[in-house]
Amino acid sequence: MKIKMVVTDIDGTLMNDNNEIPCNTSEYINVLINNGVKFVVASGRHINNLKSLFGESSTNIIFIAQNGAYVECNNSVLFYNTINREIINKILFLATALKLKVMLYTQNSVIITDESSLLQIKLKKYNVEYIINKEPDVDSVCKISLIATDDVDIYRCKNVLEQINGISVYVSNKDMLDITNNNVNKGTALNLLQNLYGVTPKETAVFGDSENDIEMFKFSDFSYAMENADNIVKKHAQYIAPSNNNNGVFNTIKLLLGML
Repeated sequence: MKIKMVVTDIDGTLMNDNNEIPCNTSEYINVLINNGVKFVVASGRHINNLKSLFGESSTNIIFIAQNGAYVECNNSVLFYNTINREIINKILFLATALKLKVMLYTQNSVIITDESSLLQIKLKKYNVEYIINKEPDVDSVCKISLIATDDVDIYRCKNVLEQINGISVYVSNKDMLDITNNNVNKGTALNLLQNLYGVTPKETAVFGDSENDIEMFKFSDFSYAMENADNIVKKHAQYIAPSNNNNGVFNTIKLLLGML
């Protein structure tokens, strides 16, 4: 069965530990396009950050951004899902109690309400572009990220936040949680694209390393956890790809497409 869609996470998957994507990424994308394969980037990052990361190649990429709450292709919005104000207020209340810092994702920007230097240092590490607004309008928020800046057990925080009805909570990094509406995640976004473009799981290859990538594995017969992935992620994947520091995504794609 020919692969018709390749889907990859960014942090810890396509990107190495120095926050660099492979230098020949645009060449690989062109090879995929020329072979009739759609290239999809699936990330918790904001769409603006992703497009900046890939530059001119962005026009050849389908983006699943904001952990599945936002999908875009060639500057056209295919999906955008916002969180109810009442639910957001509950999340913000618990975030304060759990000593977690808040990032609010809208279609156009990432908003923080806390000006602490510790938070801004972490955001710089993750290359997050943000605006500061202590009283933001929450009616257009599609994703919330909560960041631990102190010695906080992120999994305990996840268990507490999951008591709120109507949301999905994922560990996207060792110090970060991603929250979207229930049944809104990278997997549901991928399934939307498969239905839109007529691509089956047998024709889909997926690469990931974190908990928020597991939902995508359910829609792919070629699911790859990176060698550097969490063990729980490896248990849900059918295959193991070389690590993010060894260009595991594209080296595996070359094998899949017989380009070696």
